[in-house]
Formats: sequence, structure tokens, C-alpha cells
Amino acid sequence: MFAKIMVTESQVVLAIFIMSFALILSEVVHRTIAAWFGSVLMLLYGHYTESSTSTRSTMLPGNSS
Repeated sequence: MFAKIMVTESQVVLAIFIMSFALILSEVVHRTIAAWFGSVLMLLYGHYTESSTSTRSTMLPGNSS
């Protein structure tokens, strides 16, 4: 019934950046508040995506121990 829309991580980050930038340029809210809003959203999204993917390796390349 509904089509699945695939959204990548980079598209979400770009949307947050554009939304924050649009808030800054439109001066609807103070630019400091808009910048903080965007940065908090980025941090929350990064925390969400990092905790939801448990298959990522924390080892550095070339460090086999």
C-alpha cells in the first residue's frame, strides 16, 4: 500500500543542515538558537545511528590485536 522510501544518513544530515541554515537566514529565531538546534539534532541523530548499528568495528585499520 505504501511505498518504502530509502533515506540515507547523509540525506538526513543534509536536511538538518539546510533546516538550520534556513532558520538562520530567515531570522525567525535568533541565529544562536537555530545553530544550537541544528547541532543538538546532529548530535542526537549521531547518537541514535551509532547505538542502532552494533556491527560497526571500533578497531583502527591495520591494528589486528
